Amino acid sequence: MAHPAPAEAPAILLVAPDDALRYLMERYARRGGYALRGTTDGGRAPAVVWVSSLEALEAIRPRERGVVGDDVPLIVIASEGEEPRARELGADHRVTQPFTYRDFLAALSAVGVLP
Repeated sequence: MAHPAPAEAPAILLVAPDDALRYLMERYARRGGYALRGTTDGGRAPAVVWVSSLEALEAIRPRERGVVGDDVPLIVIASEGEEPRARELGADHRVTQPFTYRDFLAALSAVGVLP
C-alpha cells in the first residue's frame, strides 16, 4: 500500500500532464518517497521539474522565464530523436514514454534527486 510522502520529501513539479500521466506520476512519486506538485499547488521550491513533452518545455521555458533556477534539474518526456532539442531547451535528462517505475527512479537519480 502506498503512503503519503513525508513533508521533507523532495518535491517533483509536474508540468502540463494529462490525467493518465498525473495518475502514473502520483503512484510512482508516492512509492518512491517523493512529493508530487502541480503548477498551481504552491508550496516549497521543487527539487526537480518534470515536463510532459518537448512542446510544453518549449512553450514554458521555465529557466528563461525565471520559474526555476539553473540549480533545479529539468526532466522532459521526449523521443530519442528529440534529445538535442531537449538539451537546447535546457532539459537535463530525457525519458521516453511509456516509462516504468525503474525508468522514473533512474531519471531522478541521473539528475541527482534522491529521497
